[in-house]
Amino acid sequence: MTLQVGDIVEGKVTGIKPFGAFVSLPEGKNGLVHISEVSYEFVQDLSTVLSEGQAVSVKVLSIAPDGKIALSIKRTQPAPQRAAKPAGAAKPGGGAPLLKLLTLVRRDADTLFILVDEEGRQRASLDEEKLKLLCSED
Repeated sequence: MTLQVGDIVEGKVTGIKPFGAFVSLPEGKNGLVHISEVSYEFVQDLSTVLSEGQAVSVKVLSIAPDGKIALSIKRTQPAPQRAAKPAGAAKPGGGAPLLKLLTLVRRDADTLFILVDEEGRQRASLDEEKLKLLCSED
């Protein structure tokens, strides 16, 4: 069987370095699992999650023209579900939700400024005078 991108195969960890783990594959081939492709969780030290000789299931991410094979362990598993953020939730670090400022020019040459949230919902409409007042407040 010839390895192809997207294949999921069984391999064995043959070496661990700070940047990733080397894995022996079928047909005498070897590949590298970069540290970022080991787990969906942050991994500081690979030796805490992998050991030499350990059997692993890997997905072939790419095969370079020079024969180097990039592998992933985490992509053989379903991605964890992220908790849904409530609408208008504050950003990490506190503070109000982020708003974007859109500028619209009316036909009568007045400028209208519209604040929208991340989902594109309008939060406020301001003329230039109100915007200046808002920006000058501390």
